[in-house]
Amino acid sequence: MTQHLSEADVRGIAEYTRIGLTAEEVVTMTADLNAIIDSLAPITEFDLDGVEPTFHPI
Repeated sequence: MTQHLSEADVRGIAEYTRIGLTAEEVVTMTADLNAIIDSLAPITEFDLDGVEPTFHPI
């Protein structure tokens, strides 16, 4: 698993969003968020050349 976010990043996000996390929760959340980011990797394999961005106001 690639380390996209560090524990310091997760602490900063938690502080910004005013979520209190224990040291153990920071470790768990860091692993979970990195796993989520890794699971999105297949999206980068799509050929999107020439595909116009879309906008949905709803």
